[in-house]
Amino acid sequence: VRQIVSVNERTVSGHAIADGSVLWSFDWPGSSSGDANCASAVAAGPNRFLVGKGYGGGSALVDVRRQDDRWTAQPVWKSPRLLKTKFSQACVDGGVAYALSNGSLEAVEIASGKKLWQQPRGSRFKQGQVVLVEDVLVVQAESGEVAIVDADPEEFRQRVRWPALDTKTWNIPAVAGRHLLVRNDRRAICFLLPPRPQPSPAGETVSR
Repeated sequence: VRQIVSVNERTVSGHAIADGSVLWSFDWPGSSSGDANCASAVAAGPNRFLVGKGYGGGSALVDVRRQDDRWTAQPVWKSPRLLKTKFSQACVDGGVAYALSNGSLEAVEIASGKKLWQQPRGSRFKQGQVVLVEDVLVVQAESGEVAIVDADPEEFRQRVRWPALDTKTWNIPAVAGRHLLVRNDRRAICFLLPPRPQPSPAGETVSR
Protein backbone atom coordinates (compact mmCIF):
# COMPACT_ATOMS: atom_id res chain seq x y z
CA VAL A 1 0.00 0.00 0.00
CA ARG A 2 1.46 3.35 -1.03
CA GLN A 3 1.78 5.58 2.00
CA ILE A 4 3.64 8.51 3.53
CA VAL A 5 6.49 7.68 5.94
CA SER A 6 7.29 10.48 8.37
CA VAL A 7 10.30 10.79 10.70
CA ASN A 8 9.12 12.58 13.83
CA GLU A 9 10.67 13.76 17.07
CA ARG A 10 10.37 10.38 18.81
CA THR A 11 8.86 8.01 16.21
CA VAL A 12 8.71 7.02 12.57
CA SER A 13 5.12 6.67 11.37
CA GLY A 14 3.21 5.53 8.30
CA HIS A 15 0.18 7.52 7.09
CA ALA A 16 -2.63 6.91 4.62
CA ILE A 17 -2.29 9.20 1.60
CA ALA A 18 -6.03 9.89 1.37
CA ASP A 19 -6.59 11.32 4.85
CA GLY A 20 -3.27 11.24 6.74
CA SER A 21 -4.52 8.70 9.29
CA VAL A 22 -1.81 6.77 11.16
CA LEU A 23 -1.33 3.20 9.92
CA TRP A 24 1.61 2.25 12.12
CA SER A 25 4.27 3.76 14.38
CA PHE A 26 7.86 2.72 15.14
CA ASP A 27 9.75 4.02 18.20
CA TRP A 28 12.71 6.22 17.17
CA PRO A 29 13.80 8.18 20.27
CA GLY A 30 14.98 11.75 19.84
CA SER A 31 14.59 15.30 21.04
CA SER A 32 14.44 18.49 19.00
CA SER A 33 16.45 20.29 21.68
CA GLY A 34 19.21 17.66 21.76
CA ASP A 35 19.59 14.42 19.81
CA ALA A 36 17.29 15.47 16.96
CA ASN A 37 16.01 13.08 14.28
CA CYS A 38 17.11 14.88 11.09
CA ALA A 39 17.52 12.11 8.49
CA SER A 40 14.62 11.06 6.27
CA ALA A 41 13.48 7.46 5.89
CA VAL A 42 14.71 5.89 2.63
CA ALA A 43 13.02 3.05 0.73
CA ALA A 44 15.22 -0.06 0.91
CA GLY A 45 13.38 -2.85 -0.88
CA PRO A 46 9.78 -4.12 -0.86
CA ASN A 47 8.02 -3.20 2.41
CA ARG A 48 11.26 -1.92 3.95
CA PHE A 49 12.86 1.39 4.78
CA LEU A 50 16.19 2.50 6.21
CA VAL A 51 16.40 5.28 8.78
CA GLY A 52 19.43 6.66 10.60
CA LYS A 53 20.46 9.41 12.98
CA GLY A 54 23.50 10.99 14.58
CA TYR A 55 24.14 11.60 18.26
CA GLY A 56 25.02 7.92 18.74
CA GLY A 57 21.70 6.73 17.32
CA GLY A 58 22.92 4.67 14.37
CA SER A 59 20.46 3.14 11.93
CA ALA A 60 17.72 0.56 11.51
CA LEU A 61 16.24 -1.44 8.65
CA VAL A 62 12.50 -1.67 9.29
CA ASP A 63 10.04 -4.11 7.73
CA VAL A 64 6.40 -2.98 7.38
CA ARG A 65 3.61 -5.57 7.07
CA ARG A 66 -0.18 -5.75 7.11
CA GLN A 67 -2.15 -8.74 8.32
CA ASP A 68 -5.86 -8.16 7.69
CA ASP A 69 -6.40 -4.68 9.21
CA ARG A 70 -3.39 -4.77 11.53
CA TRP A 71 -0.13 -3.06 10.58
CA THR A 72 3.28 -3.81 12.09
CA ALA A 73 6.68 -2.15 11.74
CA GLN A 74 9.54 -4.28 13.08
CA PRO A 75 13.33 -3.88 12.83
CA VAL A 76 15.16 -6.42 10.66
CA TRP A 77 18.31 -5.09 12.30
CA LYS A 78 19.23 -2.07 14.37
CA SER A 79 22.75 -0.86 15.16
CA PRO A 80 24.20 2.20 16.95
CA ARG A 81 27.46 1.65 15.02
CA LEU A 82 26.20 1.94 11.42
CA LEU A 83 25.13 4.87 9.21
CA LYS A 84 25.10 7.48 11.97
CA THR A 85 23.55 10.13 9.73
CA LYS A 86 23.27 13.51 11.40
CA PHE A 87 22.07 16.06 8.81
CA SER A 88 21.82 13.77 5.77
CA GLN A 89 20.28 10.42 4.89
CA ALA A 90 21.59 7.31 3.21
CA CYS A 91 21.76 6.85 -0.56
CA VAL A 92 20.51 3.41 -1.63
CA ASP A 93 22.03 1.77 -4.71
CA GLY A 94 20.71 -1.75 -5.18
CA GLY A 95 21.50 -3.67 -2.01
CA VAL A 96 24.02 -1.15 -0.64
CA ALA A 97 23.53 2.03 1.39
CA TYR A 98 26.10 4.84 1.33
CA ALA A 99 26.05 7.61 3.92
CA LEU A 100 28.10 9.97 6.03
CA SER A 101 28.33 8.12 9.33
CA ASN A 102 29.45 10.50 12.05
CA GLY A 103 31.35 12.37 9.32
CA SER A 104 32.97 9.43 7.49
CA LEU A 105 31.55 8.06 4.25
CA GLU A 106 30.46 4.47 4.82
CA ALA A 107 29.04 1.60 2.75
CA VAL A 108 26.72 -0.98 4.34
CA GLU A 109 25.05 -4.10 2.95
CA ILE A 110 21.38 -3.37 3.57
CA ALA A 111 20.00 -6.90 3.98
CA SER A 112 22.52 -7.98 6.62
CA GLY A 113 23.69 -4.70 8.19
CA LYS A 114 27.30 -5.63 7.38
CA LYS A 115 29.74 -2.74 7.04
CA LEU A 116 31.55 -3.02 3.71
CA TRP A 117 34.00 -0.13 4.07
CA GLN A 118 34.54 3.22 5.73
CA GLN A 119 36.39 6.31 4.54
CA PRO A 120 39.87 6.75 6.10
CA ARG A 121 39.65 9.01 9.13
CA GLY A 122 42.23 11.49 7.84
CA SER A 123 40.06 12.37 4.82
CA ARG A 124 36.66 12.62 6.55
CA PHE A 125 33.97 14.83 4.97
CA LYS A 126 32.46 15.53 8.42
CA GLN A 127 28.78 16.54 8.61
CA GLY A 128 28.20 17.27 4.93
CA GLN A 129 25.80 15.81 2.37
CA VAL A 130 25.81 13.00 -0.22
CA VAL A 131 23.86 12.61 -3.48
CA LEU A 132 23.88 9.47 -5.65
CA VAL A 133 24.21 10.28 -9.37
CA GLU A 134 24.24 7.19 -11.59
CA ASP A 135 27.27 5.21 -10.32
CA VAL A 136 29.03 7.93 -8.33
CA LEU A 137 28.46 9.80 -5.09
CA VAL A 138 28.65 13.59 -5.15
CA VAL A 139 29.81 14.60 -1.68
CA GLN A 140 29.57 18.08 -0.20
CA ALA A 141 32.03 18.24 2.69
CA GLU A 142 31.16 20.32 5.72
CA SER A 143 34.34 22.33 5.07
CA GLY A 144 32.99 23.38 1.65
CA GLU A 145 35.02 21.05 -0.55
CA VAL A 146 33.30 18.83 -3.12
CA ALA A 147 34.30 15.26 -4.01
CA ILE A 148 33.27 12.56 -6.46
CA VAL A 149 33.45 9.03 -5.03
CA ASP A 150 32.65 5.76 -6.80
CA ALA A 151 29.48 4.05 -5.55
CA ASP A 152 31.44 0.82 -5.27
CA PRO A 153 30.65 -1.74 -2.54
CA GLU A 154 34.19 -3.16 -2.74
CA GLU A 155 36.22 -0.14 -1.60
CA PHE A 156 36.33 3.60 -0.94
CA ARG A 157 37.65 5.17 -4.13
CA GLN A 158 37.70 8.95 -4.46
CA ARG A 159 37.99 10.13 -8.07
CA VAL A 160 38.52 13.83 -7.41
CA ARG A 161 38.18 16.41 -4.64
CA TRP A 162 38.38 20.17 -5.10
CA PRO A 163 37.84 23.41 -3.12
CA ALA A 164 34.45 25.05 -3.59
CA LEU A 165 32.74 26.93 -0.76
CA ASP A 166 35.03 28.30 1.93
CA THR A 167 32.74 28.31 4.98
CA LYS A 168 30.71 25.69 6.86
CA THR A 169 28.28 23.95 4.48
CA TRP A 170 25.35 21.72 5.42
CA ASN A 171 23.33 22.22 2.22
CA ILE A 172 22.56 19.42 -0.25
CA PRO A 173 24.25 19.71 -3.67
CA ALA A 174 22.11 19.54 -6.82
CA VAL A 175 23.06 17.96 -10.16
CA ALA A 176 21.35 18.68 -13.50
CA GLY A 177 23.10 17.15 -16.48
CA ARG A 178 26.71 18.34 -16.28
CA HIS A 179 25.86 21.21 -13.93
CA LEU A 180 26.65 20.87 -10.22
CA LEU A 181 25.18 23.52 -7.89
CA VAL A 182 26.50 23.91 -4.35
CA ARG A 183 25.55 26.57 -1.82
CA ASN A 184 25.55 27.63 1.81
CA ASP A 185 24.41 30.72 3.72
CA ARG A 186 27.17 32.85 2.13
CA ARG A 187 27.27 32.02 -1.57
CA ALA A 188 26.30 29.64 -4.39
CA ILE A 189 28.57 28.17 -7.08
CA CYS A 190 27.66 26.32 -10.27
CA PHE A 191 30.32 24.00 -11.71
CA LEU A 192 30.31 22.59 -15.23
CA LEU A 193 31.46 19.00 -14.92
CA PRO A 194 33.65 17.47 -17.65
CA PRO A 195 31.99 15.21 -20.22
CA ARG A 196 31.90 11.56 -19.27
CA PRO A 197 33.70 9.07 -21.54
CA GLN A 198 31.26 6.63 -23.15
CA PRO A 199 32.03 3.59 -25.33
CA SER A 200 30.79 3.95 -28.88
CA PRO A 201 29.16 1.05 -30.79
CA ALA A 202 32.46 0.53 -32.60
CA GLY A 203 34.32 0.14 -29.29
CA GLU A 204 35.95 3.57 -29.38
CA THR A 205 35.69 5.91 -26.39
CA VAL A 206 33.78 9.14 -26.92
CA SER A 207 32.84 11.97 -24.56
CA ARG A 208 29.29 12.86 -23.57
